[in-house]
Amino acid sequence: MENKVTLNSKIPLTTSRIDIRVNYSIPTSYFEDLFIAAFEGGSYYWAEVSDECPYKDDKLALSERWWRHILNGNSMKVVTVDGDVCYYSRERLIKALQKISEVPDNSVEFQLFKDILNEEIMDADQADTIFQIVVLGAVTYA
Repeated sequence: MENKVTLNSKIPLTTSRIDIRVNYSIPTSYFEDLFIAAFEGGSYYWAEVSDECPYKDDKLALSERWWRHILNGNSMKVVTVDGDVCYYSRERLIKALQKISEVPDNSVEFQLFKDILNEEIMDADQADTIFQIVVLGAVTYA
Protein backbone atom coordinates (compact mmCIF):
# COMPACT_ATOMS: atom_id res chain seq x y z
CA MET A 1 0.00 0.00 0.00
CA GLU A 2 1.40 3.35 -0.95
CA ASN A 3 1.03 6.43 1.19
CA LYS A 4 -1.68 8.77 -0.05
CA VAL A 5 -3.46 11.92 1.01
CA THR A 6 -7.21 12.21 0.44
CA LEU A 7 -8.89 15.63 0.26
CA ASN A 8 -12.61 16.28 0.17
CA SER A 9 -13.11 18.04 -3.17
CA LYS A 10 -16.48 19.55 -2.13
CA ILE A 11 -15.23 21.92 0.57
CA PRO A 12 -17.65 24.85 1.16
CA LEU A 13 -16.04 28.28 0.96
CA THR A 14 -17.27 29.07 4.49
CA THR A 15 -15.37 26.17 6.07
CA SER A 16 -12.71 27.37 8.48
CA ARG A 17 -10.85 24.05 8.51
CA ILE A 18 -10.00 21.41 5.95
CA ASP A 19 -10.01 17.81 7.12
CA ILE A 20 -7.27 15.68 5.60
CA ARG A 21 -7.09 11.92 5.93
CA VAL A 22 -3.71 10.34 5.39
CA ASN A 23 -3.10 6.63 4.88
CA TYR A 24 0.39 5.34 5.57
CA SER A 25 1.79 1.91 5.07
CA ILE A 26 4.59 1.20 7.52
CA PRO A 27 6.45 -2.12 7.43
CA THR A 28 5.64 -4.52 10.25
CA SER A 29 9.38 -4.92 10.76
CA TYR A 30 9.53 -1.30 11.95
CA PHE A 31 7.06 -2.04 14.74
CA GLU A 32 8.90 -5.26 15.52
CA ASP A 33 12.08 -3.23 16.05
CA LEU A 34 10.22 -0.84 18.37
CA PHE A 35 8.71 -3.72 20.32
CA ILE A 36 12.07 -5.46 20.72
CA ALA A 37 13.80 -2.22 21.78
CA ALA A 38 11.17 -1.68 24.48
CA PHE A 39 11.03 -5.34 25.51
CA GLU A 40 14.80 -5.83 25.76
CA GLY A 41 15.82 -2.48 27.16
CA GLY A 42 13.28 0.29 27.46
CA SER A 43 10.59 -1.20 29.70
CA TYR A 44 12.59 -3.41 32.04
CA TYR A 45 12.16 -1.04 35.01
CA TRP A 46 8.35 -1.17 35.11
CA ALA A 47 7.12 -4.16 33.08
CA GLU A 48 7.36 -7.87 33.77
CA VAL A 49 6.57 -10.42 31.07
CA SER A 50 6.61 -14.20 31.33
CA ASP A 51 9.62 -16.08 30.03
CA GLU A 52 7.17 -18.71 28.77
CA CYS A 53 5.94 -17.59 25.37
CA PRO A 54 3.32 -19.74 23.62
CA TYR A 55 5.07 -19.17 20.27
CA LYS A 56 7.77 -21.82 20.05
CA ASP A 57 10.92 -21.36 18.00
CA ASP A 58 14.24 -21.99 19.73
CA LYS A 59 16.09 -20.03 17.03
CA LEU A 60 14.37 -16.76 18.04
CA ALA A 61 15.00 -14.58 21.08
CA LEU A 62 12.19 -14.31 23.62
CA SER A 63 11.25 -10.82 22.39
CA GLU A 64 10.99 -12.09 18.81
CA ARG A 65 8.81 -15.02 19.88
CA TRP A 66 6.46 -12.69 21.77
CA TRP A 67 6.27 -10.42 18.70
CA ARG A 68 5.30 -13.39 16.47
CA HIS A 69 2.71 -14.43 19.07
CA ILE A 70 1.22 -10.91 19.01
CA LEU A 71 1.24 -10.74 15.19
CA ASN A 72 -0.73 -13.98 15.12
CA GLY A 73 -3.59 -12.13 16.83
CA ASN A 74 -2.75 -12.97 20.43
CA SER A 75 -1.89 -10.80 23.39
CA MET A 76 1.00 -10.65 25.83
CA LYS A 77 0.31 -10.19 29.54
CA VAL A 78 2.33 -7.43 31.19
CA VAL A 79 2.49 -6.94 34.97
CA THR A 80 3.61 -3.51 36.15
CA VAL A 81 5.80 -2.83 39.17
CA ASP A 82 2.60 -1.65 40.87
CA GLY A 83 0.99 -5.06 40.29
CA ASP A 84 -1.42 -3.93 37.56
CA VAL A 85 -2.12 -6.50 34.85
CA CYS A 86 -2.25 -5.13 31.30
CA TYR A 87 -1.89 -6.51 27.79
CA TYR A 88 -0.02 -5.79 24.56
CA SER A 89 -1.79 -6.84 21.37
CA ARG A 90 -1.95 -5.89 17.73
CA GLU A 91 -5.32 -4.21 18.33
CA ARG A 92 -3.96 -2.19 21.25
CA LEU A 93 -0.98 -1.10 19.11
CA ILE A 94 -3.36 0.20 16.43
CA LYS A 95 -5.49 2.00 19.04
CA ALA A 96 -2.37 3.57 20.55
CA LEU A 97 -1.21 4.84 17.16
CA GLN A 98 -4.66 6.31 16.56
CA LYS A 99 -4.57 7.95 19.98
CA ILE A 100 -1.17 9.58 19.53
CA SER A 101 -2.13 10.79 16.05
CA GLU A 102 -4.89 12.89 17.65
CA VAL A 103 -2.91 14.64 20.40
CA PRO A 104 -1.79 18.28 20.10
CA ASP A 105 1.01 18.65 17.56
CA ASN A 106 3.36 20.23 20.11
CA SER A 107 3.29 17.17 22.41
CA VAL A 108 5.99 14.55 22.86
CA GLU A 109 3.53 11.85 21.77
CA PHE A 110 2.80 13.62 18.47
CA GLN A 111 6.53 13.98 17.79
CA LEU A 112 6.84 10.22 18.29
CA PHE A 113 3.95 9.72 15.88
CA LYS A 114 5.72 11.86 13.25
CA ASP A 115 8.88 9.81 13.80
CA ILE A 116 6.85 6.63 13.27
CA LEU A 117 5.37 7.97 10.02
CA ASN A 118 8.88 8.78 8.82
CA GLU A 119 10.13 5.41 10.07
CA GLU A 120 12.79 7.14 12.15
CA ILE A 121 15.08 4.96 14.23
CA MET A 122 14.13 5.25 17.90
CA ASP A 123 16.08 4.50 21.02
CA ALA A 124 14.91 2.29 23.91
CA ASP A 125 13.40 5.26 25.80
CA GLN A 126 11.24 6.28 22.84
CA ALA A 127 10.26 2.66 22.24
CA ASP A 128 9.30 2.41 25.93
CA THR A 129 7.07 5.47 25.59
CA ILE A 130 5.17 3.80 22.77
CA PHE A 131 5.11 0.49 24.69
CA GLN A 132 3.55 2.28 27.68
CA ILE A 133 0.91 3.96 25.52
CA VAL A 134 0.03 0.56 24.02
CA VAL A 135 -0.07 -1.30 27.32
CA LEU A 136 -1.20 1.38 29.79
CA GLY A 137 -2.98 3.86 27.52
CA ALA A 138 -0.65 6.66 28.63
CA VAL A 139 2.93 7.30 29.70
CA THR A 140 2.89 6.38 33.38
CA TYR A 141 6.52 5.61 34.19
CA ALA A 142 9.36 7.98 33.34
